[in-house]
Amino acid sequence: MDAFSSLSSKKPRTTTGSSPLKPRERLLALGPKALHTYELFCILLGTGTKTRSVEVVAKTLAELLQKQSLATINVNTLLRIKGIGKAKACMVLAVWELAERLRMETSTPLTSPNAVAAFLHDMRESQKEMIVCLYLNARYTLEHKEVLAMGSLNQTLIYPRDVFLPIKQYPVSSLILVHNHPSGNPQPSEEDIVFTKRIRAGAELLGIELADHMILTKDDAFSFREHGMM
Repeated sequence: MDAFSSLSSKKPRTTTGSSPLKPRERLLALGPKALHTYELFCILLGTGTKTRSVEVVAKTLAELLQKQSLATINVNTLLRIKGIGKAKACMVLAVWELAERLRMETSTPLTSPNAVAAFLHDMRESQKEMIVCLYLNARYTLEHKEVLAMGSLNQTLIYPRDVFLPIKQYPVSSLILVHNHPSGNPQPSEEDIVFTKRIRAGAELLGIELADHMILTKDDAFSFREHGMM
């Protein structure tokens, strides 16, 4: 069970004077980890209905998570909870998806082109050209993601210092360059090849590895590493 798994039906004991602190006040005073699951949902939902308080709706939502896995919960499941409409159901599901993606960003080793393509799946749908650098630690998990350029790309104007600047702030052992071709053709241009060689040479001087340079399209991907071009 994930971070939403803990549940308690008891009201928090922390008080200001004689009144218990509300979830938002508790979060400000103690941080989010001190809150029960239903209190986090109270903050997320904001309000209840005329007949059901936000606390009751939040506790029902938290109880649902104890009975069902996240994978089986959808909009229709949430709409069966009195006090949750389409807007709040979408908001809850969006938060769960964001939490899962952020968890994957920090825990999934990016050791293959398939893993990188899955991680940057939104980039595959983009109609704008962009180039991204993924900065990895010794376990090949992500330390930082940097968008180096967006729009009409001219890689000759992206300097090595732009790529390597973040390594001063993070424990970087290797990096992966990724850019997209909205045209749908994944084959590298001569400019792509020259740019890769420049960055690889700079990485070697700094003692880090350029693990790959990938080109993504909506339905395909090209890995310099897999094609023996690294």
